[in-house]
Amino acid sequence: MSDSNPMRNSDIRESNEKMILSMIRGSEGISQSQVVAATGLKAPTVLRTFKNLEDGGWIEPFDKKVDTGDKKGRKPVFFRLCSESLYSLGMEFWSGGASFAIENFNSDIIIEEIISLDGDRDWENTVLYMIEKVEQIIRMADIPRERILGLGIGVPGQVDVLSGEAVHYSRFDNFKKLNIKKIYEDRLGLDVTVCNNTTAIAYGEYHFGRIGQYNSAFAFLMRGGVGGAFINKGQVFATDNRTSIEIGHFSVDYHGRSCECGNRGCLEAYLSEKAILADLGHRIEAPTPDDLRARIDFSSRKTQAVLDEKANVLAQVVRNLTSVFAPETFVFLCRHEELGRYLCAKAEEYLRVNPSNRWQTDLSIRPMPYDSSAGSRGAAELVFRNYLLK
Repeated sequence: MSDSNPMRNSDIRESNEKMILSMIRGSEGISQSQVVAATGLKAPTVLRTFKNLEDGGWIEPFDKKVDTGDKKGRKPVFFRLCSESLYSLGMEFWSGGASFAIENFNSDIIIEEIISLDGDRDWENTVLYMIEKVEQIIRMADIPRERILGLGIGVPGQVDVLSGEAVHYSRFDNFKKLNIKKIYEDRLGLDVTVCNNTTAIAYGEYHFGRIGQYNSAFAFLMRGGVGGAFINKGQVFATDNRTSIEIGHFSVDYHGRSCECGNRGCLEAYLSEKAILADLGHRIEAPTPDDLRARIDFSSRKTQAVLDEKANVLAQVVRNLTSVFAPETFVFLCRHEELGRYLCAKAEEYLRVNPSNRWQTDLSIRPMPYDSSAGSRGAAELVFRNYLLK
């Protein structure tokens, strides 16, 4: 016999409701008969669930034009979400800025804002300052607070998503561990979902943007460091205590350069914006996109030699990650569009010239301009995803 407790009727009802809500949310409208056919649930159960959801203000019938051919009989009734029944908030921040978004239940972004952060503000004050900004965004949106399902936060660096504690972030000299989940829940009175910001950005690009057509994708984010996230069939890869892959501290040379984390040969010591500029002779602690555009001369042979070395490093990491994850594509998110194109093209060229017999298909590395609003959108969507999957 199983030691697990049997599901209560209320649990089964809630599970059915969330499953149907998720199906409706992922469609352009759905009928009860379609749900019966797709799920195997009995028609009376589906009818009762739809009625409960409609009575509760979660869904509504609408006139969907469909081609029924010459079939006679009653036309099916289609349902869609009541978009204003629930909202979620998303926020993503890093040492130089932050983005905020509010999303309704129908995946419409109703408000978003991007701000710059004062470089003199310390780590703890930055975390607390963001609380004031979240409150401002809620007031700007003018939505009922009781309809806010929760807040998703894309946290820079390494974060323990189970406890909500920020574990490490090298961009702040005075970094100390803070339980961001608890701080925000106590101050805002909202449920909080915490993830690494690369995960939030990749999920935003998957759900709202430019990689949703792929079944699986591994995303690199090159900014102050190098982040990584793997999405497979809409699910974010998660280890036991974080949702991001610490790709920035993946060693590419055990006897190589010293890294801020204390180890040697880490990827971000070679491939971050700061590392690229340093190898070109420009010592800038926190580069901006303008710094990259002003100081990278693609016509220079020295620049090309430096960037070719970076592309070879990227190619080696892609090769190793392919052995582990085998994604349909790799995505390289970069704040300098031409730089991203150059590195990806050279990395793909290296892999073609130096093939491996461990796989048969060509490896695709797609350069993608960094969208500073993708993280807050992804964090907001993760709130809905986690709610519907519970």
